[in-house]
Amino acid sequence: MSYINTYYNSVTRMTGLSGLDVDSLVYQLMQVERLKVDSVSKSRQLLVWKQEQYREIISAIQDFSNEYFNTLKPATDMRNSSIYNAFTVKYNGLDTNPYFTASAGSGAKAGDYTIKNIVTAKAARVNGSVAAGSLLGSALTSDKISRISSTAGNNVFAVEFNGVKRNIVLSGGFTNIDDLKADLQNKLDEAFGSGKITVEAAGNRLSLETSSTNTLKVSNTMNEGYKAIFNSDLGSGITLTGQNNKFRIALGSEQKEFELTPGEVYADADALVQVIQTLVDDAGLGFGEGKITVKVDNNRIVLESADPDITVSASAVENKGLEATGLDVANRSNKLDPDASIYDIRGSFAVPLAIDENNTEISFEINGQSFSFDAKTTSMNKIMAAVNANAAAGVRMSYDSLNDKFVLESRETGVTARIDAGDNSGGLLGSLGLEATDIRGRDASITYDDGINGEQTITRSTNSFNVNGIVFNLKKDFEGAVELSVSSDPSKAVELIKGFVEKYNDLLDKLNAKLSEKREYDYEPLTDLQKEAMTEDEIKRWEEKAKSGLLSGDNILRSIVTGFRNAMIGAVEDAGMTLADIGIKSNSWVDRGKLYIDEDKLMQALADNPNEVFNLFTKQSDVSYNSAVGNAEARARRFRESGLVYRIYDVIQDNIRTNTIGGQRGALLEKAGMTGDRSLFNNTLYHQISDYDRKIDKLNDELIMKENQYYIQFAQLERLISEMNNQSMWLAQQFMR
Repeated sequence: MSYINTYYNSVTRMTGLSGLDVDSLVYQLMQVERLKVDSVSKSRQLLVWKQEQYREIISAIQDFSNEYFNTLKPATDMRNSSIYNAFTVKYNGLDTNPYFTASAGSGAKAGDYTIKNIVTAKAARVNGSVAAGSLLGSALTSDKISRISSTAGNNVFAVEFNGVKRNIVLSGGFTNIDDLKADLQNKLDEAFGSGKITVEAAGNRLSLETSSTNTLKVSNTMNEGYKAIFNSDLGSGITLTGQNNKFRIALGSEQKEFELTPGEVYADADALVQVIQTLVDDAGLGFGEGKITVKVDNNRIVLESADPDITVSASAVENKGLEATGLDVANRSNKLDPDASIYDIRGSFAVPLAIDENNTEISFEINGQSFSFDAKTTSMNKIMAAVNANAAAGVRMSYDSLNDKFVLESRETGVTARIDAGDNSGGLLGSLGLEATDIRGRDASITYDDGINGEQTITRSTNSFNVNGIVFNLKKDFEGAVELSVSSDPSKAVELIKGFVEKYNDLLDKLNAKLSEKREYDYEPLTDLQKEAMTEDEIKRWEEKAKSGLLSGDNILRSIVTGFRNAMIGAVEDAGMTLADIGIKSNSWVDRGKLYIDEDKLMQALADNPNEVFNLFTKQSDVSYNSAVGNAEARARRFRESGLVYRIYDVIQDNIRTNTIGGQRGALLEKAGMTGDRSLFNNTLYHQISDYDRKIDKLNDELIMKENQYYIQFAQLERLISEMNNQSMWLAQQFMR
């Protein structure tokens, strides 16, 4: 893509009336003027190419950093000392992974070990009781049961079972609760399958029962009256049933529910409108005369408020299936709804809460931390979030939705982990079965025999711990005995270091190639006019030459190369060895810092002196990177005390860090910016390129003015020539007389 702006004046002119080729003459004159724009455009293009090459370097350094300095890739993060582990652990044929794992870390020694009697550490835990009460309806009378019918519209309600919702339509015509129970059981079996939900009838009360692992909810269905009467075209009339005869009307803040007689048939909207008008005008059942006008508009019934400042609207109401069957109780599910306000579901708890309209406070203490909530504005999820956010309480509160139980568990494991929990008001913890006194966790322990000191019982508060360089991670109690064999195996570390050195050399080659690339000054960026006279291959070869050497001798790249070299050759304070001691060195100055590995020597060093190798690569300074930036003394100390990979990482950070320190990002980002970072439009080259853009725009404006000036001058010349021609013709005519 060309970044060189081509000058173009879109003005159309009529010239040549005098015989002069004005366009050609102006074009030739403008060629000289255009040289100024071409010169600035070429300088701009060079900066664009330079920015692209810097970003190629940034990308290469990023790739190297992401592979070997990425905490999300611990297996290849060179700062992770465990990856240099030169030991492997083998078991005596037993699959112990379900119970524990063991890995050899820093300080491990080759040998045979016996591990037995594994006991895992546990957190202090309080398992609550079932939170919700049973789905038990209120007492029914024979008279109430007999009124259940489709005509009354109270024979329908919804049941949701494990997320599947069905409308249950009862047959009606019942004379006793046993008839109702049998019909309901049959309809539930048809909807969800036999044996899923059991209907019981005791003491004239219906109850719905299911396994604790199932979720069961009941709710009323919505009457279709609002939709059928106010949201439908009634041109063909309407027949009212118990399912489409109810609606709600709101006038301002006042609301009324209305029920039309089932079985009535209305031929059109006009036939029904007067019935509804009578209802809303009724002083007791409705709003009183003159408040609402009910009328027909295009076969639809609409409502109008007599007062323009008071709105009137219609909406749907529920059918009364739950009320008719006695299931309209506070607890309409076999599980608590953790998102609902506690006050709204207060009747759903298996053990009643000590709250009412006048006293809605819920307060309790856990491990000395006080918690207080208003039941009307608080849900169980909010309470759990507050408890879990309190670090001093040191517990996690969770809900087991499968078994409808709440659980309190300490964040830490071991016998020092404890739970003390009690109610102050509201009785919530007691209701959930979470009140507890001095509940303790359990320590982890293993019986360990290193073959020298005999059996020893080791006790720790966590399931992950280190014993003489062997890192244990306990998962499950295990009474048996396992033989562990720790032996030298530096092969993985050698392969990792080889890969690191290879990618390091590749990056160094890329940097050195840019630094030493020859600049081809005879090849300047091409203008669009020049490209028109060339083939694509010719343009490509030309631009390859023009782009060469743009970063030759670049100070930033030279600083990176020098930083890498110094990081590798400088002695690490108290490390005990150098790169050369472990078989890594540069053969000669001609290689410009490339490293070569003697694999046998490296493997031997890892086997014989693993801790010294760890230090050489991963030793950390007490001086932080941020505090060393801009402080020469601190930087020098950090360099002396840091292992090789931290030194390399510091060089990388110096150049491509995205965070600002002292108002500056990495040097390469400050210079050229990076895609995906704010520096993309805030860097030195971007600002310089923008300056050139402004200069080019200004020069193009000047070119247009200059071209217009030339055309004006040639127009005047053509006019003079025309006048001279006219005079010449007049004189010739005079001589002919």
